[in-house]
Amino acid sequence: MKITRSFLFGMLGAFLLNSCSSDDDIVELPEEGSEYSNGFFVLNEGSQAA
Repeated sequence: MKITRSFLFGMLGAFLLNSCSSDDDIVELPEEGSEYSNGFFVLNEGSQAA
């Protein structure tokens, strides 16, 4: 019973520490004068299948 409890706490700790990662990704913006600099993207356009 003691080994099972230790294992469960260890797994819980591993999941909690793994989920605490940095979300500070560097996003590169398009250069001025490029094809996409003054536009925008429409994602998930369309209807849902019923």
